[in-house]
Amino acid sequence: MDKSISEKDVSKSKNKPFIPDELSLLSELVYKHRFILEKVGKQYSTVADKRNTWESLANEFNSAGLNVTRSSDQLKKKWDNIKQSRKTEIRDTKRHQYTTGGGPSCQPIINDCPADQFLNEITDIELIDTPDSDYIPLHCSVPTTIENKIVSDQPVYFITTTSTSNNISPTSPKECPTGKKDSDKMKKNEDFEQKRLESFNHEAELRIKRQMNLIEQDKTIHALEFPL
Repeated sequence: MDKSISEKDVSKSKNKPFIPDELSLLSELVYKHRFILEKVGKQYSTVADKRNTWESLANEFNSAGLNVTRSSDQLKKKWDNIKQSRKTEIRDTKRHQYTTGGGPSCQPIINDCPADQFLNEITDIELIDTPDSDYIPLHCSVPTTIENKIVSDQPVYFITTTSTSNNISPTSPKECPTGKKDSDKMKKNEDFEQKRLESFNHEAELRIKRQMNLIEQDKTIHALEFPL
């Protein structure tokens, strides 16, 4: 009986648009399970692992008290749409940064919490063959003009020189750090990344709890304003 009721609730919400609270909660929950759902880090996850994780995420989502029931398939599809939309935003922003001479302004991409930063990282794209309008390749020929006194159309090559100092040599300790220094630096970087990851995880948990509390407050206020 419970299963049929659940399927009925899911069917009712199938064509119901996601509200901002749902989108925020979905992003936080995906960030919480990012190591399995988005292959973050060195953890290996199978198709079955992802399917089970989406089911678990759907249970957490539906227990938040948003008065809507979403299936794991609905949540996964919505997350895919969110990622695709963010890819479009990032692509448009990068193209705008490459162009010069005016044009419509681009709104900055939201990046104010770990979930948003994570979404930007997994959807970031690299633009191919999009040079700056002020860019001129070094191998291009300079046009023949009277001013520059060039009468041939031969390629122009640029030669760079580097200055040397008697006080600095390739074997200087400042130029070639020892293996111990490299090892210490790597250890510090690993410790920093570990602390950073722990901080992000803790903040994600707090944001989910705060989201749950806000939902409960809204339900209480609604009950007081519209008593049965």
